[in-house]
Amino acid sequence: MNASPSRRKVRRPNLKSGVYTLKKAVAVLGSRALPSTRTALGRELQAWRGALVADLGGPDAVSTQQAALIDLCVRTKLQVDSIDAYILSLPALVDKRHRRVWPVVKDRQSLVNQLQSLLRDLG
Repeated sequence: MNASPSRRKVRRPNLKSGVYTLKKAVAVLGSRALPSTRTALGRELQAWRGALVADLGGPDAVSTQQAALIDLCVRTKLQVDSIDAYILSLPALVDKRHRRVWPVVKDRQSLVNQLQSLLRDLG
């Protein structure tokens, strides 16, 4: 009896957004995960942080709690901006085979809700 050769399973190329990798890096490294101000993204995030601080009355008027919330806002904004860039590179927001929205779109929405809540807490 000849044994039939086993079929080799072909891996499908899954779309990888890097959302969870970015979330883990930010959780582990904290503010060190943010890009340096030598990069365009780093300068943009630093400018946004400065605008938030200015809206709250300047660096002298910001409490420790507000500073912590500002740090969380900046990290969350980095994640939302990264997901937005990935989503815009997709050919469609819907998985046509399964007739549903890509999971990264739902992840983005939850991050946007989190950012909105943080900004609401800041005032």
